[in-house]
Amino acid sequence: MNREAMTQVDDSATRMAERMARRGPADAIAGAARGRRRRAAGELLAVLVAMPLLVLGGWWAVGAFGIPAEPAETPPLPPSVEPLELQLQEAVKAGDRERAAALLDIGVFVDWPSLPYAATAMLACDVEMLDLLVSYGVPRVFPDPPWEDVAMLAAVRRCDADTIESIYAPTGHIRESEAIMDLAIERDDPQVITRLATLGVELEGPGGYSSLYQAMARRDFDTFELLLVLGADPSAGGETGDLLNTARVAGDDYVAAIEAAREGRS
Repeated sequence: MNREAMTQVDDSATRMAERMARRGPADAIAGAARGRRRRAAGELLAVLVAMPLLVLGGWWAVGAFGIPAEPAETPPLPPSVEPLELQLQEAVKAGDRERAAALLDIGVFVDWPSLPYAATAMLACDVEMLDLLVSYGVPRVFPDPPWEDVAMLAAVRRCDADTIESIYAPTGHIRESEAIMDLAIERDDPQVITRLATLGVELEGPGGYSSLYQAMARRDFDTFELLLVLGADPSAGGETGDLLNTARVAGDDYVAAIEAAREGRS
């Protein structure tokens, strides 16, 4: 032990002797114990203060010096309380093909008529999403009536003629043309109507269906004339048995157009 340490020990002993002389041995020993407890508490407090500083310092080092942190494992799908089928519907609507594929990989039931995913894709004119869905077995035509191509009907409502042509795939159902052409006439887009007729969508059908009748019923003379140019039959029965019966109600222009078209065909 060096001289300085021996001097500190002597000083401590002297102070202890003085306390014992003043307060008695018991009080002096108790005081010394309290002093040790205070020093221990101070050391504990220093440790508690230092630990958060060490953590904070480590975080700062990562940010300041680019020390790589261990990457967190990201789940393939964000958690959701919605059923998988509704999650898929939202993913299709948002055009999120990665999420849609992940849900389809899980095994989402794809045959819900109330959730026509193919129609949802084409309401956004998203042909790539439609192709993805079909590759996973999502139906465009459901096995129950009315056996309509829901993707095609949605496209006719919203998309341009080129997009419609790119997904056109006739199902062969006898009422298919009727459903498609009715929507096109309702939309009143000459380019879409012309492209559909060019693709082979019928302008007349079984049960007296007539595209001319539908145009007259909507009082759309421009579309009526276009349908005649595209080859619609002016002698078709229509829902009233004879198109002239409807034409007389619709107006003289319709009557004159039908009569001229019939004469041109005779």
